[in-house]
Amino acid sequence: MSYATKKDLVAEVASATGLTKTAAKEAVEATLAGISKLTFDKGHLTLRGFGKFRARRYAARLVKGGVVGHEVQVPARTVLTYSANPDQTRVEA
Repeated sequence: MSYATKKDLVAEVASATGLTKTAAKEAVEATLAGISKLTFDKGHLTLRGFGKFRARRYAARLVKGGVVGHEVQVPARTVLTYSANPDQTRVEA
């Protein structure tokens, strides 16, 4: 299975909109930055027909690390998660 990159997305946007690749890259980067900023600021972002972005918070915790089993403090963090709209799933026979 192959994968796509941001470069592929920029090319797709440029092709679909008629923008230059430079303008399409700016639009893609602005969109991704906006999704990230709004999600972290508001807690979640819903794009109807596409899916939901959520800011998931993880509490600080102690984990055992290494061969000797020293305890290591993992700091609290917030990560961006995405769940697809069920209409976006592809069923393959």
